[in-house]
Amino acid sequence: MRAIHRPQDISTCPIFENSVCAELLCSSGPILRIEYMLGLGLGNLQENLDCQDNSIDLQPRMHTYFTTGDLFFLPSEEVLERILQLSRYNMTCAPDERVLFSEDVKSGPSACTYMLDFRKLRWNDHILYTRHPNSGQVTAHTSPYPDLPPFVLPASPWIAALSTHGALNDNDNLLVPQIEMTMFSARLPRSFGMARPRPPNQPARILKTSVSSTTDPICKKPAPSKRKRNKRPIPYPVGSDESSRSSEDELRAKKRPKVSRKSKAVALGPRDIANAVCHPA
Repeated sequence: MRAIHRPQDISTCPIFENSVCAELLCSSGPILRIEYMLGLGLGNLQENLDCQDNSIDLQPRMHTYFTTGDLFFLPSEEVLERILQLSRYNMTCAPDERVLFSEDVKSGPSACTYMLDFRKLRWNDHILYTRHPNSGQVTAHTSPYPDLPPFVLPASPWIAALSTHGALNDNDNLLVPQIEMTMFSARLPRSFGMARPRPPNQPARILKTSVSSTTDPICKKPAPSKRKRNKRPIPYPVGSDESSRSSEDELRAKKRPKVSRKSKAVALGPRDIANAVCHPA
């Protein structure tokens, strides 16, 4: 059985360096729609883009390929099907009946493995190198890279799927484009809060399995590293109502209140907020 690798365990160079932290989604594009589909409140993700759910560590030589959309990690088909099912539910139900993405263990980080997708590069003579996560042994892979290992990400599979930024079309993968189109299938309310957590024995009406609280780490800050921000916005689908809407019609998150330098308040990520609601002090 092939060992599951981390995103920082692959490079175009056999010499592995200290990893850099990259954000899968940036503040451009339909970030508010993503928040709504994930069951979050207005601004919960936009104000916490550096949380663990939106961050991966990469080798410096691989960073540009990911931020330009030439490379990406594609979640397993089983998890994509689950995300599509929950996305359709969240975009059609009442705002307070949405399912919080971090509550569903079947679409969480621990349930998902990824394959590296490089179809846009059409590499014929490039050599890729993988580093075993335990032994550190480096292995060379030549095109078409039939022996690349599966990967596991600390980020949310929901965000990883949306970060493909339209790189997949209907001929490549039916699930990712359907998830993206589902996100634009309904108009958002003018304001919305985070979905209320459900008891473990109370599933959403359309789900065939119960939705329970995950035990995965709650949106921890990534380990200190040289951060490079992702500059790719998610394009609006052709024909969607968003492309013709003016900036005045677009929903906007509330501005973050300014914090005094003397204040010691710690910013909370989406999962921190979810955990606080689930387990109030």
